[in-house]
Amino acid sequence: MNADHQVTVFDNLSEGHRVAVDERAQFIEGCLSDRETILNAVAADQPEAVMHFAAFAQVGESMTDPSKYFRNNVANGINLLDAAVEAGVRKFIFSSTAATYGMPDTTVPITEQEPQKPINPYGESKLMFESILKWYHELHRLEFVAFRYFNAAGCSEKLGEQRRVETQRVKRDRVRLHDRCRHRWLGRGRRESLRRKSGSPVRAAHSVVSPSWSCTGGVRFQDVG
Repeated sequence: MNADHQVTVFDNLSEGHRVAVDERAQFIEGCLSDRETILNAVAADQPEAVMHFAAFAQVGESMTDPSKYFRNNVANGINLLDAAVEAGVRKFIFSSTAATYGMPDTTVPITEQEPQKPINPYGESKLMFESILKWYHELHRLEFVAFRYFNAAGCSEKLGEQRRVETQRVKRDRVRLHDRCRHRWLGRGRRESLRRKSGSPVRAAHSVVSPSWSCTGGVRFQDVG
């Protein structure tokens, strides 16, 4: 919004806070499980890009209530994907997770080419949605970037973190972005460290995605954290 982008936030506030929504953004309170509501909201807004952050993200809970995670993280996410396609959206940014890697066979650093073998329903639900995104790209030409977060944590200029259940063990000061695509995001073909200007590696990572991205093939997976 500081760059004059118009932003609409759609959230059910089950894990979020209304005060955290920038006053310059349009806010719609709703749930992705309500298919008609999200279809209508995206159709009315006609966005250039959709950024999908909504998910349940407690690994332990996913082991005791897997249905909750597959319904919300997969089925409800499809409602948003369909809304984007019907509205003619061509760019989609997805918050995935390093939990899709499971217990990697190699030592750090883990690359995006590491085999994905999730060991819990949370990681599996995110991997399922990544696979769905690939098909939506193949069939609907929806370009997407999937960020796989390791330990992203932080705050904004005005607000700190306020979680119902804290999951971060370490607060990271940097986010590393590895660029293997031809684009205008962070330079060309080199690994860089991006300092958190706003305090949040999540915001830092997403801030480098330009509406004019040109990632080879329209698909990109990116480790963050």
